[in-house]
Amino acid sequence: MRLSIKKHNQVYLEYLASQMGITDISEVLNYLLLDIKGLGYQFGNKPAPQPQPQAPLGFDASTFEPFQPAFAPNHDGDRNHIDPMIQRLIDAGLEMDF
Repeated sequence: MRLSIKKHNQVYLEYLASQMGITDISEVLNYLLLDIKGLGYQFGNKPAPQPQPQAPLGFDASTFEPFQPAFAPNHDGDRNHIDPMIQRLIDAGLEMDF
């Protein structure tokens, strides 16, 4: 008989084999099956697992308030408006070339 074993299970079985001191993975499978049988485990007598509801992924904008700037300019769209503090410095004779 030939069996296919998924990679992550094969790694686990190889680890068990090394702990048991054997190299044949089929011996590990036989041991596990005998152990399960000896414990009285029966397949098929359990209800099918129910899928768990998943939390929605993504961003829910309804839980956040709209962005409010720390301060709002009061120049009413005038692009040539100068901040009052800067205007006071200019009026005091402090000018810088940028």
